[in-house]
Amino acid sequence: MASGKFFRRPAVLLALCLCSVGAVVTLLGRLANGPQVALKRAPLAVEAGTSAYPAFSPDGKRVAYSARGAAKDDAFHVFVRSVSSGAPRQLTSGGSNDIGPVWSPDGASIAFLRVAEDAEAECVVIPSGDGPAGAGERRIAGCGVAGEEAQPLPPLAWTHDGKSLVAVRTAEKQPPALALAPLDSGPLRALTHPPEGSPGDSTPAVSPDGSTLAFVRGTPSGGADIWLCDLSGGALRRLTFDDSAIRGIAWTPDGHDLLYAGNRARGSRLWRVPAYGGSPRDLIIAGHEAQYPAVAPVGNRLAYTETPSVSSIWRAPLETRDSSDEARPIIRSSGRESGPR
Repeated sequence: MASGKFFRRPAVLLALCLCSVGAVVTLLGRLANGPQVALKRAPLAVEAGTSAYPAFSPDGKRVAYSARGAAKDDAFHVFVRSVSSGAPRQLTSGGSNDIGPVWSPDGASIAFLRVAEDAEAECVVIPSGDGPAGAGERRIAGCGVAGEEAQPLPPLAWTHDGKSLVAVRTAEKQPPALALAPLDSGPLRALTHPPEGSPGDSTPAVSPDGSTLAFVRGTPSGGADIWLCDLSGGALRRLTFDDSAIRGIAWTPDGHDLLYAGNRARGSRLWRVPAYGGSPRDLIIAGHEAQYPAVAPVGNRLAYTETPSVSSIWRAPLETRDSSDEARPIIRSSGRESGPR
């Protein structure tokens, strides 16, 4: 896929207008089997435009995400805000689209994919601290975009030591694959090898202990499943057998389970599956339009994207038995978008 004109196509803009970041944070350990808790949602902030791809900082106190304004030609940029309160802080600027931010293990840096018009996509690493937008950028060429043109799939993950990124790599007449991209120097090193005719691999997620890479492999029928391998690309095994669309995966903090957004029943829902294999369990509270889950390493928080035109990032206790605890939005898009809805 030619990534240069990726976000300028009307179909792409429309799809992303209808898919904004909404994060509901809730009880991962008890949702599948424990009593349901009625969450009361109270608006925390309202922002015009569209936001997507939430990612928690390593300490669980901040969220990075991509957002664009309400104007049709606005580009996506990376923002960071506190989970609890406060105004968002813009980290990037310019005319390119910056998508899929991910935090380094030490929280000092954020990596994302930059897609510019009439140019190749590239990985960019920036400091996460205070400073002017775009300051201290480091660029890694050779990265690519995977997924449908209407909705790009998450493109990046950090290795456990913080020295490399797992990135989508594209090549002519080959399906997208995952590669290891060193931050210091050197070419990208192939990790996965999707079969010929496959839509390719995407959505990398490295386990908390750094030993296992989870990713999504598309199927010729238009579906997908989760696969696992080690960080050399070996020990490959298939984890799910749904052959249905998957948009986002995330490890639980203990590394025992994976959460994923799968269209396996009644819309795109969040599911939880053991990393050793087994039957997925439905996280019912997420509803029918959930995508791109993110789990905080600490703090008992889960974030995900909702498709409706008005959506929010929410916070709430992940481990609680008190139904009086309220879920509070972190980011709430107003849905005031131009063009068809």
